[in-house]
Amino acid sequence: MQTKMTGIGHRVTSVGKNTQMHTCKVGIAGAATALLIVLMAGCGQEVVNIPTVVSTTPASGATSVVINTTITATFSMAMNPATISTSTFTVTGPGGAAIPGTVTYSGTTATFTPSAVLAYSSLYTATITTGAKDVGGVPLCPNYAWSFTTITPPPTATAVVPANAATNVPIGRCSVRPSARR
Repeated sequence: MQTKMTGIGHRVTSVGKNTQMHTCKVGIAGAATALLIVLMAGCGQEVVNIPTVVSTTPASGATSVVINTTITATFSMAMNPATISTSTFTVTGPGGAAIPGTVTYSGTTATFTPSAVLAYSSLYTATITTGAKDVGGVPLCPNYAWSFTTITPPPTATAVVPANAATNVPIGRCSVRPSARR
């Protein structure tokens, strides 16, 4: 058996006295389609991971949060520390007032430490903005915000009977009158 190519897409096969010609017509449209399929086979495979906030402390919607708390946000991936600051991690309190504080970043966690204790019985909102970016420059998208409420104030004593340092007090004559909760 002999096989001979006679041109693009033409093949001649000879077996003994029998000769057969095979033709494979591809054409320009077929070649373009095949090329397009090969080129597109890899398209759509690019993956861009967008950083997200995966947990917060206090948790969103938390109540009875102590007034000396720090506020943290943990990201899904390492972030560019230069983009985690008081301009990208903010906390607002009663009336939308900005709460002053400092921001630090370690591992995948950003921490906001208020400059003073928070107010009792108050709603606070923490926000991480899209200015926070991962190490590749991909921003958090969209802004991430969560809210929490601080504890009510503990009761205080308004009167103590007998007075502090009193002498000759009969047994069973001590009492404390707590104030009403504010």
